Amino acid sequence: MSQLLQDAHGTLNDMKQVADESMKEMKAFVKNFYKKHAARDNEDYERAVEDFVRQLKQHYKVTLSHVSISTLLPSGDESLYKLYAAPSICRIAENIEGNKTEHPVTTYKEILCTDGNEKLNKRIYLQGEAGIGKSTFASKLVLDWCNLGEALSSPSKTFIDASTLREFKIILFITLRDAACERDVTKMIKEQILDLVYPDTNRKVAYELLNKIMQKEICLVVQDGLDEWMDPQGKLAQPILVSSYSQCTLLTTTRPWKLTDERIKKSQISSLFKLKGVSDPYELCDSVLKSLGCKTSIEFKEYVADHKLYALLVSPMFLSLIVSSWVDGMRLTGSGCELYTVLIDGLFKKASEDNSFFDQPPFMCFQNTRYLNKNLDFLQAISKTAYLMLFTAEREQFLVISDRRLSQYLTREQKNLALKTGVLTESKCVNRTYLTSTCSFIHKSVQEFLAAVHIAGNSDALLVVSRHFAQNSDRIFKNQVFTFLCGLNISSANKLSRTIDSILNTNASYKSFYLLDLYISGFIEAQVNGQNRNDIDLKLSGFYLHNLITGVKLKAFLSILQMNKSNAKLLICNGQGELWLDLSSFRNLETLHIPNATLQPNSLQGLKKLTFEECECVQLDLSSFHNLESLELSGRITFQPNAFHGLAKLKELKLGYCQWRSLNLSSCDMQKSIELSCVSSLKKRH
Repeated sequence: MSQLLQDAHGTLNDMKQVADESMKEMKAFVKNFYKKHAARDNEDYERAVEDFVRQLKQHYKVTLSHVSISTLLPSGDESLYKLYAAPSICRIAENIEGNKTEHPVTTYKEILCTDGNEKLNKRIYLQGEAGIGKSTFASKLVLDWCNLGEALSSPSKTFIDASTLREFKIILFITLRDAACERDVTKMIKEQILDLVYPDTNRKVAYELLNKIMQKEICLVVQDGLDEWMDPQGKLAQPILVSSYSQCTLLTTTRPWKLTDERIKKSQISSLFKLKGVSDPYELCDSVLKSLGCKTSIEFKEYVADHKLYALLVSPMFLSLIVSSWVDGMRLTGSGCELYTVLIDGLFKKASEDNSFFDQPPFMCFQNTRYLNKNLDFLQAISKTAYLMLFTAEREQFLVISDRRLSQYLTREQKNLALKTGVLTESKCVNRTYLTSTCSFIHKSVQEFLAAVHIAGNSDALLVVSRHFAQNSDRIFKNQVFTFLCGLNISSANKLSRTIDSILNTNASYKSFYLLDLYISGFIEAQVNGQNRNDIDLKLSGFYLHNLITGVKLKAFLSILQMNKSNAKLLICNGQGELWLDLSSFRNLETLHIPNATLQPNSLQGLKKLTFEECECVQLDLSSFHNLESLELSGRITFQPNAFHGLAKLKELKLGYCQWRSLNLSSCDMQKSIELSCVSSLKKRH
């Protein structure tokens, strides 16, 4: 019996051993099965991801590879790499006191990682004004990721470290203005990318794969245009990116005013950058000109210099509009009013795509606009704001204004529209108690043009401007309002010219120096804007021509001089070369310095100071010039014997290359000096 029990126990042990070995083999089999299955799944996943990336890159190369040359003509595009110019970007650092400093950056790594740290920033913001190049920079970044390892023809010398972008398995680019009804980033990606890449039957699988990738892989999501998105429910300041996508980095482009939203916390901003424009505007000008079929940029650069437009060229939007307008023929008119009207019209397009022409435009430069007529009330409100800031606000607010002060000029709706179009920009202020902000126009010259639009249509505003200039005479030379006003309303410009002339001491050469330039610009602006030549009557007493001018500017100078023959008191022409003038009717001239002139005997009797260089005059008699105190003459000049008789106030005399038989200087004071050189037939009698 015991033997049977022992045998049974042995059998059980053998069975247990067999069972254990079988179980071990089964576990090994199952483990190996799952391992092979997992490997197969992983291989399938990798293949699916590889295919996803391939199709994504193909999609980007089609949709992002070209950019519009002009915002007013989106269908006219060119290769992004041909039009791309190095951007000027800086990182904004804020210390504990709230003071901000800017540090230039030139590589992708400096944007994606902070201070040389290898760890990626999670939430990166790139801010910049309307049309400054934010979308183009974001598109270039995506294309550089698509083209890793490929030789590209971009002339840029910055942000060439495309290898940094290898860190990301995928980059997902979405435009927020096209996602007005969505709150969730993944749904935006589905609508803007997956629905365009995959057929309907494959979209569900692709969407599931997208979610797996965003949960497992290091990804970059580029949100372009946060300022153009609003939460459909009105609760969020930015779209939702679920927390399970912990490997994702978010790069968001926006205008500065959007970051004034108090719902965007400092803790949600890992790194903040500012795009200021293009580093070398003329590099981009050359590219745009070539795209438009122009082989030379020399004439264009002269045009920019003549119209003081260089400061606008840092903005690619303004640059493309200026270049396109110039190529289209605006260079034939040179109208600043027309140019800035094109710029404003382009900005207003962002308010509404509906266009409408003026039947009877308030100004000639408005006749071809498409978006101003529909937004005329807003144009009037923003123009009045520009005027009030320049001419009635405190000095510290004439360019940058507090949000509280702005609320006195614009309604909340008008302010939002100004921010949407990009005419205004808004920035946060350092304040520990509550959030405040300041606003400014996108560019000072845009503000000046809009202010001139208001003044041109409101006579009461002209009185305010006159009083302002009387109290701040230097401001006359520091803005373009007068020039724009000449093109918009010459009657108002004529009145303002009288105020300006009476305010300034035009015998002060340095003021006459700047004032004549201003009047020449105004005269040309009036002519090219179709103002009647007989209506142009700009009053000026002092003429200081400081360098050589030719062509249109010379004609403008001569016209202004002729219309002021009864007003002119000072005429100085330096470096002009041959300039033959008949000044016989300029009865009120007191100071004259001119290289060449045809003079009638006994003219210019009111002069106090006279300087002629290489002039021509026969039998000149100065005896009636009783106010003459200083005289310097050279050229083909012959005198009458008593030419200097009665000049009791004459204290300084310089004569060169002149001819006379005898001169009587006995009645002259001659307290300062007398200098005679290279003269003939001289007899000096005291």
